[in-house]
Amino acid sequence: MLEKTAPFVRELAGTLSPGERLVVMLVYGEHLPLAEVAEVLETSKEHVEHVLDQVQNRFRLARASLIDALVAV
Repeated sequence: MLEKTAPFVRELAGTLSPGERLVVMLVYGEHLPLAEVAEVLETSKEHVEHVLDQVQNRFRLARASLIDALVAV
């Protein structure tokens, strides 16, 4: 199953804007606290939270679509 989902995840990650990708990389890759990410990016913590919420929602919707597609196979 992982071999079927990996291309899907890569494609979805490719839809992230450079700013979204940077936030995701700093939060999940570098494990920086949201306040520190906001400081690095010279923005508010609330903006970082908003970006993460948007990305997580898109991934949730895509995951649901993937599950539906896998079940249909």
